Amino acid sequence: IHIIISSCIFALMASGFRFFVKLKGTIDFSYLGLIIFGTYATVLLHLHLGRGMFLSMCVAFVLSLFFTVFILFLSARLQDIYFAAGTLAFYLLINQLSYNLDNVTGGSLGLSGIDRVVFATWSIGSLEGYFLLMIVVVLCVMVLLFVFARSYLYTMLQAWGENILIVRSLGI
Repeated sequence: IHIIISSCIFALMASGFRFFVKLKGTIDFSYLGLIIFGTYATVLLHLHLGRGMFLSMCVAFVLSLFFTVFILFLSARLQDIYFAAGTLAFYLLINQLSYNLDNVTGGSLGLSGIDRVVFATWSIGSLEGYFLLMIVVVLCVMVLLFVFARSYLYTMLQAWGENILIVRSLGI
């Protein structure tokens, strides 16, 4: 079951990576840094504020959105291989910070003392519970990506990734 749970996590990461590659047309390594940032933000908010895991996830999602806008602002003028190199540098920065800030992130050993995930009255404490949670999350993300990929916003963003000059000349 642990291998299936890990496979679900990697499937989520791969689907997000594929989504960004199709959207921008180049490889975006900042996606991996945002996963690290969002994960540590969720756990640190949960540990230090004592709120539920799902509330911490929502707050970390909003923080990640602001962080994403900041990264997009920094890399807006980069194209092709320079965009890939710039986002790779961002990922490496976040990765090294997560390993070297021992007092914040726990360093290479990670964080300890994380409570079990509780959703309403259902406590997820077994591998089977995590497996069911991962299946639900994977299905929800896949449905959301499927719906978003057929939206006008996705088409507009994909056109922007292919040729920004044409998009700007059309007034989009």
